[in-house]
Amino acid sequence: MCFLAFLNVRFSSEAWSSLFMVFAVGLILSNKEKNLNLYFIGLLFGFAFLFRFQTVFSFMGILVWCILIMKMKWTEIIKLIGAFGIILILGTVLDFWFYGSFVLTPYNYFYKNIIEGVASNYGIQPWYFYVETMIMKPIVFIGLPITVSLIYFFIKYPRHVITWVAFPFILMHSLVGHKEFRFLFPLANFVPFVIMVAIHKNEIKFRKGSLKSLMIGLVVVVNTLMLIVYSLKPAGAGRLIPSKYLYENYQDEEILLVHEKEDFAFTHEKWGFSMKFYEQKNIETKSLQSLDSLTSVISESQKIIFLLVSKENLDNAGENIDEDNWELVTESMPLKLRWIRMFEDYGLNIPRTGEFLLLYRLIDNKIKE
Repeated sequence: MCFLAFLNVRFSSEAWSSLFMVFAVGLILSNKEKNLNLYFIGLLFGFAFLFRFQTVFSFMGILVWCILIMKMKWTEIIKLIGAFGIILILGTVLDFWFYGSFVLTPYNYFYKNIIEGVASNYGIQPWYFYVETMIMKPIVFIGLPITVSLIYFFIKYPRHVITWVAFPFILMHSLVGHKEFRFLFPLANFVPFVIMVAIHKNEIKFRKGSLKSLMIGLVVVVNTLMLIVYSLKPAGAGRLIPSKYLYENYQDEEILLVHEKEDFAFTHEKWGFSMKFYEQKNIETKSLQSLDSLTSVISESQKIIFLLVSKENLDNAGENIDEDNWELVTESMPLKLRWIRMFEDYGLNIPRTGEFLLLYRLIDNKIKE
């Protein structure tokens, strides 16, 4: 699947958790004798939990599957839980080492986000959010077959281990108010297996063979096209590209970087998070309420002046940057690549060019009259 190449190379908690979880489930599926290495499987689920606490729902599903479907003895269940607990203890030791005091990060994460409802501050979505998003987010030609295959798999194979891994995970996430599509990423590596099982068993039938060939051909073509798209495009709208440009070209000079609030380069003023990788001590940042105050902010500065602005904010201000004063040095996504945004989110949307960032440099470091 096209999105797996993108997700599995990202250094994210969801990606690492997914790799450990799919490894554990792979061991279960590959053992035909039911002589499972419970210690190793428990360790793998433990690491998956450390990277993404929400995978505990899948681990709980595995435990229920072992008891109800596999009919395991309690001594075997204890082995699985014990190995999981060893990794949990290891994580607690690491937290103590790095935080400098004893903390239970899984409990703190649960208490802050669920009990105190901090996660809900980032928005609350309806219970069907994940079904809708699974269909539309990858683009409908890929999302619809995935969603249909997944539902089909749950219904046709209720005793299968992947059903007990994926269904509790999706269900519990659907019950929580705040939802994001990335929360489902730990299940992404199971998607090809689910689709191939549905096709291989030949239980999804079409009245006409030509219709079946057309559907499969469409999925293959769109999937291949999207793989090319993911290979070419930066993440999102390419917000880090202007920061990377400054990092690579202005290590020694003193810089004044002016931007409107939402067009941040390093620190998001609304949410407070920072992107440290390209942040430099030689760069001073100033936030504008609007572009109307640009001239007064930069008038007395002796530093090299850059303006970071989104296409949307530039259009809303009803202004164009004067080419006699400002030179466009880089864009978060070059014009030749913007067409690929039409394939994101809700399928064939018009590209959202407004969120692309433009980085301008003030020529000769002063406004010409």
